[in-house]
Amino acid sequence: MTPTPALATLPSGIAAGDRGVSISLERRLVFLAFVLLFTGAFYDAYVTYLSPVWNYFGFTYEPLDSNRLAFGAVLLIATALVQCPVLSSPQALVAFLLYANVYIPGLVTSLLLRTDALDVYGPFLLALSAVFIAVGLTLWRRAPNPVDRLPSQGPSRALERFTCWVWLGCMLALLGNYHSVMGFASLDDQAMVYEQRVSGTADSAVLGYLQTYFSNVFNPTLLLLGLLRRRYWMILGGLAGGLTMYAITAQRTILLLPIILVLMYLLLNGRRSRHAAAEFILAVLAVAMLLSSQYQEVDLVAALFALLLTFRTIAIPGLTLSQYEDLFSQIGHTAWTHVKGVDLLIPPPAYAHGDSLWPNLGYMVGDRTYNNPIFNVNANLFAGDGIAAAGAVGVLCIGVVFTGWLWLLGRVSRGWPPLFSTLALLPVGISLTNGNFFTTMLSFGGVFWLAVLHGAKPKAPIA
Repeated sequence: MTPTPALATLPSGIAAGDRGVSISLERRLVFLAFVLLFTGAFYDAYVTYLSPVWNYFGFTYEPLDSNRLAFGAVLLIATALVQCPVLSSPQALVAFLLYANVYIPGLVTSLLLRTDALDVYGPFLLALSAVFIAVGLTLWRRAPNPVDRLPSQGPSRALERFTCWVWLGCMLALLGNYHSVMGFASLDDQAMVYEQRVSGTADSAVLGYLQTYFSNVFNPTLLLLGLLRRRYWMILGGLAGGLTMYAITAQRTILLLPIILVLMYLLLNGRRSRHAAAEFILAVLAVAMLLSSQYQEVDLVAALFALLLTFRTIAIPGLTLSQYEDLFSQIGHTAWTHVKGVDLLIPPPAYAHGDSLWPNLGYMVGDRTYNNPIFNVNANLFAGDGIAAAGAVGVLCIGVVFTGWLWLLGRVSRGWPPLFSTLALLPVGISLTNGNFFTTMLSFGGVFWLAVLHGAKPKAPIA
């Protein structure tokens, strides 16, 4: 009997068809309900926690008037109804991560910052909404099909051996270069975190690529292969790799990534939980935001959740949209000259000449917004490669590029077990919530996985 693969059962609300599956209106309304729950929880967290505690950081609060409320409600409902709630393909997972972690908090935050938000931020919010509607419509007629064409096959042994050897080589190189400066900074001690980040900064392009590819490609892949093949030494290796990189760079995302990957594996591999994975994630995050915001003043665990989840993970990506708009609408847009190669074709803006921070947009925002040139305000692709480049028009342009990449990702991932291809792209999706598109493609695995998924189709069944 052919074994039933993970993600091989059609979720409720999904109808089979010749070209894949289609999502029923009932299922879309259920997803909308959970989107509204998540949005309401974030709004409550903004009012009760983000604005009172982090007002100086930029989370100012102006109560919603009827115009801003209606504007936000229309955009939220319109985008939610066309999103794909079936997280059984890499493109669906990446789109969902950006919708929940960038679009929703960005929409809410931008509308709450000032009374004239519609005039100042309305154009890029409309453009961003159009992008997510376009992304959703690419899956409107053909949702990701949980039944893969090669259900009994998995990643090749060659890919497994390649991952193991590269992981080992990277681990030895990192320990050899950074063993003397490694340290475990406390998660809630910002001074220790930034001190460790300075100590672990790569002093060459080679070490920089080594850090990013190990953290976002080879270490997560080793952990994922260990979970799929039930090889505990690989699982332990992936967890150890995450700890090692945190000891070098003190980046919380790197520390949490292996944990997130394990939790996502359990969720998407569960016979029942995978059917409503998107709704489950939204509900869990909503409850976590509500409780942590409510009790962060009296409970240490709640305070840590509020800091790492509500503030750092969810709120900051949304805030950077307005911050990048505030800065680059004043000093001038970059026309993508901050991207390597483009500056050879188009001259950078006048303010770039003599600016030691150029073309590091995050440091420029940190310097001009917080008067701190060593504070890197990393931003998602829609802020860095969209708003900074050309405002609302830039958001539409990078949205076209992003949608094209998602389409190509769906093409090359055909023939792969959905659980592997989906979770392999999880780090790329997370990176896009806090990093530029072109940087993610080159340094965090975006192009790498296109090449692997296209050129290394699985040929042997899992033993």
